[in-house]
Amino acid sequence: MKKIICLILCFVIICTGAVYASEENTTMYDRSVRKMESFGIMNGTPEGGIETEREITRSEFATVLVRVAALESVALAIGGNNQIFSDVPAEHWGAAYINLAAEFGFMTGVGHNLFEPEAYVTYEQAVKSIICALGYDEIIEKSSDAWYSPYMVKAAQLQLLDKVDDTFEIGKALTRGQVALLLDNSLEIDMMESQRDNYVIKKGDTFLERLFDGGKYTGIVEATHEASLYGDEELKEDEVIINGLKYKTGSTNAADYLGYSIDFYGNDVDGEAVLGSVMLSSKNETMTVSGADCENSKTGSFELVDENDRAKTIRLSDDLRVIYNGKLYSNYEEDIFEWPNVEAFLIDNDSDGKYDVAKLTVSEVHQIENINIYNRKIYLKSNMTTGTNIIDLSDEYETECSIKSYNGEELTLSDINEEDIFLEIYASRDLKKYEIIKLNDETSGEITHIDYNEETITIDNEVYEVYSSKIGSIIDLSDVKVGSYCKFVLNSRGEIVSIETDLTQGETQYGYVYKTAIKKGLEDEVIVKILKGTLTEQIKERDKYYLVSKDVQEIKNFTLADKVYIDDIAYTTSEAKYNQLKVGDVIRYSLNMEGKINKILLSEEMGNFGARNFNAEVQVFGGITRGAFGIDNKTVAFFLPEGINEDDVQSAMKYTSDEYECQGFDETEEGNVAGAMVFQTDIDSDKAVYFNDDVPFCVVQSVTVHCDEMRDEYIKVSGYENGVAFEYQTVPGAPANTLLREAQCGDIFRFSKNFRGSIVTAEKIYTGYDAKNPEHLKPGYQYYERSGTGNHQIFGLVTEAEYKSLSDYSTEYENNLYLSTAADGSNAEKYSLIFKESEAPYYYIYDYRRGTVVPAKFKDIISSGSSDIDSASKVFMYSLNNVVKLVIIVI
Repeated sequence: MKKIICLILCFVIICTGAVYASEENTTMYDRSVRKMESFGIMNGTPEGGIETEREITRSEFATVLVRVAALESVALAIGGNNQIFSDVPAEHWGAAYINLAAEFGFMTGVGHNLFEPEAYVTYEQAVKSIICALGYDEIIEKSSDAWYSPYMVKAAQLQLLDKVDDTFEIGKALTRGQVALLLDNSLEIDMMESQRDNYVIKKGDTFLERLFDGGKYTGIVEATHEASLYGDEELKEDEVIINGLKYKTGSTNAADYLGYSIDFYGNDVDGEAVLGSVMLSSKNETMTVSGADCENSKTGSFELVDENDRAKTIRLSDDLRVIYNGKLYSNYEEDIFEWPNVEAFLIDNDSDGKYDVAKLTVSEVHQIENINIYNRKIYLKSNMTTGTNIIDLSDEYETECSIKSYNGEELTLSDINEEDIFLEIYASRDLKKYEIIKLNDETSGEITHIDYNEETITIDNEVYEVYSSKIGSIIDLSDVKVGSYCKFVLNSRGEIVSIETDLTQGETQYGYVYKTAIKKGLEDEVIVKILKGTLTEQIKERDKYYLVSKDVQEIKNFTLADKVYIDDIAYTTSEAKYNQLKVGDVIRYSLNMEGKINKILLSEEMGNFGARNFNAEVQVFGGITRGAFGIDNKTVAFFLPEGINEDDVQSAMKYTSDEYECQGFDETEEGNVAGAMVFQTDIDSDKAVYFNDDVPFCVVQSVTVHCDEMRDEYIKVSGYENGVAFEYQTVPGAPANTLLREAQCGDIFRFSKNFRGSIVTAEKIYTGYDAKNPEHLKPGYQYYERSGTGNHQIFGLVTEAEYKSLSDYSTEYENNLYLSTAADGSNAEKYSLIFKESEAPYYYIYDYRRGTVVPAKFKDIISSGSSDIDSASKVFMYSLNNVVKLVIIVI
């Protein structure tokens, strides 16, 4: 007997109506087409496409119908020499199939001795032809109604129209996907034959039986190339074991059915058993359970508890096979189904009411202690369930491992080579297979509710479950307080795996009192306008240390609660509360459930306010005024303008070693390290602003004037900043309004913006050749070169433009521009632009006549050497402190 295998992918789709969602239909049609391809009934494109949506011709339909009836060899033997239809000559590619379909009565012509092979087959034509091929034509009672009606009735009775939706219409051409679905439905319909003037249904005689003459078999998929129910099996990717025998999977996805009972067909191909079709047998019963819903786990059973606390006993086979994160787990712990971090998919593959296979997905969350990139080992801060804290990915250990980001991006060890990063780990019990997910950075929010029974935390009105594992929860809910702000990390299931409340001091957060007021009403309320600070961190750029802000500052109004504790003393009257606070106080405060401030701690000063030297490398302030102090990445900074205009508050600042006006508050446990500090910045709407090297340059596209609801004018300006389109608006009445009102396309500016992102002050880069009488940059300008304080600009003709990397393996490049300020291009000077790939200057094309600005590339520059002087690019190049910031091609 031939060793048979054949996988018909059979998905059980339960539907209460005839209309399916289009996406489901598409998937269903794809499956049917793929199945027909695996049987050799349909052919795909050379590129592997399946053309599900392409309409099928009558000649193509005759071909697939003959093939599904297992008559292709007969058709090819007869050939197409006996011409039946005048429009189907012998040389027609489908003549043999069309002639056989006609001679066997499967299909008829359209009249006048024509077949119309290139016309599309319609729904009713296809249904009638399949009914005829199944042998039911002779018992169809013809009616006076439409000719196709009795065929449709019989097709419905035979379940040929299963999964047919309202896209199947009488008179409408069918697609390959729709035809494949009908053929799929026809595979196991018993055929009818004439016997002694009677017509009988031959049980078991189906298209499927005729396609695969070895018979139908049933078995359990016991092993794939990834896992085995009975220990390690060295299988190739295209091999499976069914009932102890090895089979090639062919074009099926049999490897997806580990542990299932399947019905299968197959063929003997060159001495190997190759699956052609499999389907899930009727013996399978499955269910999915979560460890959080299970209890009383023991050998042979566990209890599943529903939402009403009613327990149902789940029975397990005496020979239960447990697949733990993709690998066999022998001698598993009895209580494994109760672990909160377990999801179990159970399979009863013999209909005895006991589950035979349990596929467990077990997630563990751990923090990285360190990584040895050379030895490819990850050291965790805690032990995994297997008892080790080491993940060994070295070649000698032959470990299979994938590392991905929270969003599914493929990563390497280098991408997670940081301490304290949280990993979600799926490890097999033999530690030979790992799936590792790098969890996202912390997010923040306000805790508004805690459910200690359900172990959930509500943050910003979003309810999160707390992660728990075999050893219990890693979060102590008693340490989490309602009303406090927190930072937390989620795993891939949206569970909180780490939470830290208020990184500054206890359960409160820092604020700078910007303004206080009493709001009169039936009951007076105290309103406090608070500037929320930003955390800081140290960075290093080009061997120079900087202190930078991490977050966006913002100003918010808060109402004080009816009872407020200020330095642990309760205040209830509005006057008393108001008198305890003054503008300029640095406070730590917390909010109640209503979002009102119910607790305030006044911060202690660390030295006088005044000018201080700042050492950015060791992050210490001091030296000039009393009270030196240090800072760290938990120190909250407040950047305040010199003036009183709230719109001058900055969203981000950057400081290096220099002298600054600042003051520290609240010594931390580290000793002489400030919990908060206040900077007096040089941003003031009433005075000129100094722009440091990091402020980006903007090229203006358009400027428009508008009025707000108070009829105050403000300016909208659009263009490009760092190569990206922008649209900003000014603060009404700010100094930038006067300067920008006269701006036009092609102007170059730098802006300072407040915490809302609105422009407060602006600096214009004058591009004219006469600094005292600047004109707008335009192609007819006189060429020039000029240097100012720290800056250099040139407008000239490009005679040469060279682009090259500094070495074959370097990420640094050198763009050389040869610019001449002479009309004939003589005496050109070389300007070398050496830069890292991530720090390239920005290029733009400015069309003076059309009034447009667009981003460009260095290669858009045309030299006179590659064309002529008239066609060569006119270029404006601007550098600041010997760093080229932008190049504008003027046309």
